[in-house]
Amino acid sequence: MALHQSYEFARSVVMIAGDNDVTRGATISVDLATQVTVSATYVRGVVTYAVTRGVDRGALLGAAGVHEADLAVDDARLPMDALIAVLRTGAAQSHDPAFALHCGDYVPCEQVSLASPLGQSATTVLGALQQVNRYARLGIDFPTLGAGDRFRIDVSAAGAWFIDLRPHDTWPEITELVFARIARGTARAAGRSVLRAVHVTHAAPAHGDAYRNVFRVPMVFGSTRNALLLDATFLNTPLTPAPAHVARILAAEADARLQAIDAQRTVRGRVELVLRPRLASADLGVERVASALAMSRRTLHRKLKTEGVTFETTLDELRRSVALERLQSGGVTVSEAAALVGFSDPAAFSRAFKRWTGERPSAAVRPTAPPSPAYRSRS
Repeated sequence: MALHQSYEFARSVVMIAGDNDVTRGATISVDLATQVTVSATYVRGVVTYAVTRGVDRGALLGAAGVHEADLAVDDARLPMDALIAVLRTGAAQSHDPAFALHCGDYVPCEQVSLASPLGQSATTVLGALQQVNRYARLGIDFPTLGAGDRFRIDVSAAGAWFIDLRPHDTWPEITELVFARIARGTARAAGRSVLRAVHVTHAAPAHGDAYRNVFRVPMVFGSTRNALLLDATFLNTPLTPAPAHVARILAAEADARLQAIDAQRTVRGRVELVLRPRLASADLGVERVASALAMSRRTLHRKLKTEGVTFETTLDELRRSVALERLQSGGVTVSEAAALVGFSDPAAFSRAFKRWTGERPSAAVRPTAPPSPAYRSRS
């Protein structure tokens, strides 16, 4: 959560490029509707840190059941079990039971999630924390929280409580990793330590001394909540925000990734993710899609019906959406757009497009800008 970092974080931003398949590239199957998931970038940051601690990368991934392909795409989602396995294997192989604490203290937020860089668009620390909260699920997503807040800030006479709202679990490593990262990030932002106390719900571990070395404040184990107590005056600290155009680009990317996660919470969204890369082919049958989603055709129809849609309307509306995207973005002809969404006959595509929009597809074609005079060929 370093709020004054340089804009090197932009190097790690990978655009979805019109493709909302947040699991592409991964060999591990995840269900975003029910499973707690973590971004590949998040896991990769832990793996990279483990290697600096002398852990063999191949042995670490093998022990955790993770493949290099699972880490290759920044916006791919992995099950939380993969992150926990990497943390615990890293702890065992580095002979450091406080591995998660030290990882959080060492690896800054901006290296593992877009949430922290987006905080740099704020003008105060409180605004930055609110931005981090909005996009926290890009790093770790808890489906039971839905689109709600991951953290809550309660200001009292004692200070500002930064409370983790995630459901009860048996992963003290996540508390260690996240809280150590926040403690280091707030200290860098303020130029001083603003942490006053740390409460965690798990019992005191054997490596309790490591907590005191990392946090250097009173610790309460077995608390009713996972929370950090911060100096309340810190929230009003003014920040120099990132340039507006940089903030807009990052927000657009982060919002697209949130939408991709949300889409997979519904069966319709998951169907669209299967269909989208296949629109140009004839491989669009309901049987094939149901198989890809590990369910029967009958189950797929039933689940879609409970969401008020059918397979046919889902496919039709996806074709409409993609056709409009392609035509309005420019660079494709009507015939090319027709082929991209599965119409071999341009006339059939024109009829479908008029049914969708009331207009001919040529009306949606974005005109190609003429070349600049400086680049026109001279005869």
